[in-house]
Amino acid sequence: MRSSELSKRELIGQRQSTAGRERLPAGGLEFFALLARLLRRPRRGDRRLPLLWLVRSDTADLMLPLRRFLGQGPRRRVPHAVLDADVPPGAGDVSALLRELHRQLSLEAFGAARLRFRHYPLADWLMQQSLSPGIDADDSRAALVRRLRDRKGPRTPEALPSGGDAVSIVSQVLLWLVRRAVPGVVFRAAVSGRVPVLGRHYNWFMRQQYLAPRQSVTFLGFAERLTAGWRDGEQPDQVNKLLLHAFLEDLRQAYRRRPWRPSDWRRTAYPALLIDHVAPGNVGGELVRLIGDVRTETGRNDPLLIVASGGQPPPDLPEPHPLTEADEAYDEWAGALPEMRRLRRPATWLVALRPDETDTGPPSRGGLRPFSAPDPPWWSRRFLPAALCLVLVAALGLWVASRWGPGCHPTLTGQVSVEVAASGECVGYSDSAAQVFNNDPGQDRLRTVQERIFAQNRAAEEVWQRSDRRRPFLTLVYLGTLTGNRTRADEESYVSEREELEGMATAQYALLKESAGADGAALLRIVVANGGRQMIYADRAVAMLAELAKDDPTVLGVVGLVESRSSTARALRELNRVGLPVLAPTLSADRMDANSRLYLQISAPNKDQVKLVD
Repeated sequence: MRSSELSKRELIGQRQSTAGRERLPAGGLEFFALLARLLRRPRRGDRRLPLLWLVRSDTADLMLPLRRFLGQGPRRRVPHAVLDADVPPGAGDVSALLRELHRQLSLEAFGAARLRFRHYPLADWLMQQSLSPGIDADDSRAALVRRLRDRKGPRTPEALPSGGDAVSIVSQVLLWLVRRAVPGVVFRAAVSGRVPVLGRHYNWFMRQQYLAPRQSVTFLGFAERLTAGWRDGEQPDQVNKLLLHAFLEDLRQAYRRRPWRPSDWRRTAYPALLIDHVAPGNVGGELVRLIGDVRTETGRNDPLLIVASGGQPPPDLPEPHPLTEADEAYDEWAGALPEMRRLRRPATWLVALRPDETDTGPPSRGGLRPFSAPDPPWWSRRFLPAALCLVLVAALGLWVASRWGPGCHPTLTGQVSVEVAASGECVGYSDSAAQVFNNDPGQDRLRTVQERIFAQNRAAEEVWQRSDRRRPFLTLVYLGTLTGNRTRADEESYVSEREELEGMATAQYALLKESAGADGAALLRIVVANGGRQMIYADRAVAMLAELAKDDPTVLGVVGLVESRSSTARALRELNRVGLPVLAPTLSADRMDANSRLYLQISAPNKDQVKLVD
């Protein structure tokens, strides 16, 4: 079933009251079905929209049903404007019609975000400015610059600050100068065209094709040519085309779809313009002609659907199609459009339709439902950005909670990589006081020795930097059990780990003192790593240390490992895989050396110790 037939069914609703029904001529339903088809914006891409010219007859006038069709939608109405060429607003010229069209389409009254215009209001504002031709050219340019800067509201004068001490007065004066100078600098950069990000709507005027903008060199020169008096030497047709082109450019940008802005996809229906009492010689016919010329000359499509109603079609049009063939007339026009645009034929964009005079039966009566803009895609609804932000914040919070917690957090200074394990322990490594392992009560001495090591790390780094990094600089990693044991506030745990760290701190201090008098003495940095209670998370700590060793060539090896457990054996195998030597003072399990070719065990294996006891 064709889309026009589906649209026709949508238009015919259930029986309504006689007052709510419209008396339509023959073919009226076909015409409104075509309108519904054209107004509905495709989900992908955009269609080219014709200029529909309705030939008014003595017995049929579709403008009143058209207004109700567009203006009485139950939910999201079509953005539309209605103009009468017999009673034109203002001076009755094209610029006055465009001004009224802009006013009607700018209203926030269609159940969707208002259409915003940037180029057309600027062009129309410039045409209403008057610069005295008798004054100096520089003074004229300066006056235009001031008006452009103050176009959206004059600047309120600010008095120079007074009172207070010297520092306060100087800071206030600087702030006053910034407020006065920065807007002017930004404006000059915007109108200069040399800064791509600033002043894109100014740059557009210099890139479009009407009134030869390149002859003005700068936007300010082009703007002067548009002001009253100065544009007397320009062709009025070109001025009107510039105004219309700026208006259509604003509509193009309002209907531009950008993937990173879901709100752009909420415009699901094209805007419409209804012009009544159009004739080839009046201002309405002139506007229709200019729209067709601008579309052909610029080669750009716009999202405006225009329906003009008049007594006679333009003389350069072929015989109008009957309303009953509205759908076929549009398909025929769409197929011929590329060739007509290439040949720049007159009335390229026009499709003329007339009531079928051969139909002698009574006019058809039907319940005509007003057209409503289709609902936007679900992913472009207004709630989605807020919901997406909430989901991202929640996911980030869960991720942070899974990696960090009280006493276990990242830092931008030093080498720190930690995460919270399932047991709540802080696993990873640190060489900075930003992360000290174990904040349990009673473990003050363990924390103190770590802080001492980290302070000496900073001192060793400073000495190395002062030597222009010429001295040997080595990094040793201490990997042990620093968390997980439950203790009382008056009970010290981790005694062996604390003593091993004290021994390493003493050696580090001795090398640091030696380096003060010997240029070739080595400097030592110590990284403290925690494998968790009973070294359960040693493999995770080793994975982090592997990344450290890959990024830091000064890492020499690993010391510690403390307990002879299967988790320790897994850590040895992983350290062997990444190429880190291991020195273990206390490990004594048999065959522990089978896990790493880079492992040095100081204590005798258990079987040798048993022989010695025997």
